Amino acid sequence: MAHCPFCNHKIVGRQSKNKISTCRFCGNLLVAPTKPVAQAVDLGLNVMWSNVNVGAIAPADFGAYLAWGETSPKKEYSRKNSKTYGMPRLKDFAGQSKYDVATELWGGKWHMPSAKDLEELVKKCNWVWTEDVNSLGEAVKGFRVIGPNENSIFIPAAGFFDGFKVYGVGVFGGFWNASSENLKNAFELSFSSNGYNIDTSYRYYGQSVRPVLSAA
Repeated sequence: MAHCPFCNHKIVGRQSKNKISTCRFCGNLLVAPTKPVAQAVDLGLNVMWSNVNVGAIAPADFGAYLAWGETSPKKEYSRKNSKTYGMPRLKDFAGQSKYDVATELWGGKWHMPSAKDLEELVKKCNWVWTEDVNSLGEAVKGFRVIGPNENSIFIPAAGFFDGFKVYGVGVFGGFWNASSENLKNAFELSFSSNGYNIDTSYRYYGQSVRPVLSAA
């Protein structure tokens, strides 16, 4: 009987038959795609945005939860096992495969978003709280982000991992960018049904990553 390696819940039904999926209980990645399945969406901004999170196969899939500056998910997210918490001289690593999971796993010109990329997404796009259907056919809450040219992406409310537990699934979410605020915190795009903004979180939290693709 298959169990999720992160929360130990039984993997059942259609989920156990999917070659790539996320755990329906904790949302973490079960089997990592060996190649990117993303489509680069032109929102009319300076970069193109992926239509899926790292580790996801559908826009409403949560994908992998990752600590800031790390390239693989894990069972526990803590200060003690963080690879970057308290690390000095690590301010912006976009495109550095050692820390940037998008560059490491997807290659090419894919990378984690910069502070400028997040600011554009917040200020130039229209955000609509809604639902989309994940790869298991389940409704997932999140934001439809509509660019100046009317193209859009869906960002699921995947919550975040702290310790062994995921919090806030379906209520709030966020995804990392490649810049840090200080030795302990890094910038993120944070959102809930009440709104969205650029914020910071502890580097050791497990959160989504939504890559961008540079045009040059």
